[in-house]
Amino acid sequence: MGIRESLYPEGTTIREEIDNGEFPDTALLGRTLFDKYNRSLVIAGLALLVASIGVVVLSRRPSGK
Repeated sequence: MGIRESLYPEGTTIREEIDNGEFPDTALLGRTLFDKYNRSLVIAGLALLVASIGVVVLSRRPSGK
């Protein structure tokens, strides 16, 4: 069993496109990100959210005299 058969089962849209000689760039990228790397993607998004909130908090000017 090759890598195409194990990653993309028979009858899926991506498998049909690959078998037809087309390379579904966006669909393949999206499917891979959300199927294989979903947890990593969520953790990276959370880290970016925390970092951007930290930047806003740290860049405020002091409200004192």
